[in-house]
Amino acid sequence: MSDTDRPDAPAVRDAPNHPQLPESRPPTLRGSLRAAARAAGFTRGLFRGTREALTAHVEGVENIPEGAAILACNHRLPSDFTRLEASVERPVRLVDLNPDVRGRGKRARAIPLEGAAPGHPDAVSVLGEGELVVVFPEGDPSPDGRLHRGNPEVAWLALATQVPVVPVGIELPEREGMGGRTLSRMLGPTIAFGKPLDFSRYWTSPALSDALDGVLLRGCTAEIMAAIGELSGQLYQDDTPAQAKELIRQRRHREAEERADNYPTLWEQRRRAAIEREQLRVEDQRDLERAAAEAARNARRYADGGAGERPRR
Repeated sequence: MSDTDRPDAPAVRDAPNHPQLPESRPPTLRGSLRAAARAAGFTRGLFRGTREALTAHVEGVENIPEGAAILACNHRLPSDFTRLEASVERPVRLVDLNPDVRGRGKRARAIPLEGAAPGHPDAVSVLGEGELVVVFPEGDPSPDGRLHRGNPEVAWLALATQVPVVPVGIELPEREGMGGRTLSRMLGPTIAFGKPLDFSRYWTSPALSDALDGVLLRGCTAEIMAAIGELSGQLYQDDTPAQAKELIRQRRHREAEERADNYPTLWEQRRRAAIEREQLRVEDQRDLERAAAEAARNARRYADGGAGERPRR
């Protein structure tokens, strides 16, 4: 016979009732619609931002002539060629003016100026077939937002192939958004195509062969860069982007050195604190010596029965 079967056995208490978790309710139609609306709003905002980041405001695209032409554009961001390619309905090829510079020959879809390997196109052959090519006379993106000196190879290409040059200016928006100024300036740039520049006056010049590497190329390049500057609204600076980047690096280095000179080091802070403590100790010692001398004078006056007051305790 078990203890629970005995009549004098205490009654067995039930297990304490633990709090039950609320039962999960099935999603209602209103809640599902709200979640779908939030997801749709987020998707629309993401699509709008992506579309704005990948598109550009195009002006003057009708200035591109039929047939071969050189699109000479300023260089602001690494994605300039992608935006420029999307804004032109015809196929375009990117020309690398400095293939010997380390890293520049690895550009995707970039073709050399001339002298390509057999079976591979170059800028001269592409223009001979009546297509469009894009060149960035500055070479590298501008590190300070200014328009820099152009490479005279663009003028050589225009004179050697006898095709017009269409100046193109990319202007970034001067605004600040949620992503900061750097990200906001990448959204929605303006690409303006100018009137074609005709250099046919130099095609039959008797001194053309003697001036290809001299003043003539530099003058034509300066004319191209001036037209680009009018479209982009940039200030011109007569140096290359690499030189401008070096100047910026040197200026930042000087500013860092000035800040380091003006900002005290830990050793200087400790030395200044030690000097201040020593000055306070010397002043306290002088105060104690003056107080002791005053007390001695008062004690002598009191001992001699003079008029001096008794020192207070």
